Amino acid sequence: TKDNEYLKFSNSNKKLDKIADWMDVRKSDIKTFNLTPEKTCPFAYDCQKLFECYAVIQEKYRKAFKKNNKYNTDLLFKYHHSIDKMTDLIDSSLNEIKCKVLRIHSSGDFFNPRYLKSWINVARNNSKIIMYAYTTSLKYWVNNLDEINNLDNFKLIASLGTNNQDHLIKENNLQFSKVVYSDNEAKALKLSIDDNEKLAISQNKPFALKIHGTQPAGHNSYKIKRLNLVRADLSLV
Repeated sequence: TKDNEYLKFSNSNKKLDKIADWMDVRKSDIKTFNLTPEKTCPFAYDCQKLFECYAVIQEKYRKAFKKNNKYNTDLLFKYHHSIDKMTDLIDSSLNEIKCKVLRIHSSGDFFNPRYLKSWINVARNNSKIIMYAYTTSLKYWVNNLDEINNLDNFKLIASLGTNNQDHLIKENNLQFSKVVYSDNEAKALKLSIDDNEKLAISQNKPFALKIHGTQPAGHNSYKIKRLNLVRADLSLV
């Protein structure tokens, strides 16, 4: 990669700021790394078909966010055939910032197996940075399961509701998160809601995430959220 090419990292958002409430870090130590949503999410389903992805919503209203995502995606796609080149690019870019906690992909996902391998290398090279990501690219995860399990600073959480990948969660005992529309839905599923990333980062049990972002007008989440109802077809399948 060229010396002057660096990926762009972003400051944490309101939810990620809460990590500083339970972990010994400052808000300024928490960063995110993002890509263009949908384009880099080969196995997403629920967040494209059942509700609107938070990152897609953000891109509609925040031009700088969309521009940064595209910049990172275009730069990585230039080197997507080479694990080493992507590793070097991410590594050198990380060296330009100060960071103790990194949320990988609050927008986007692991778009091919080599790209995930690159992040595994980056995590190994930067053992003092805690890195974590929610992912629907479960096939790539499972193919690197032992290697990922041996890294103390690299954590993946499966996003339930993938395109034909959910069976891999149970088969491989993967930690997962489920998007719910109300507190009562989480209770019905016997899942705790994570509102500060503690359940994601610091333990391995499944948990719930409450739907966020403004859903399209008339979406069934509005009524369920407001009246704290439970969907009739709610399940963990």
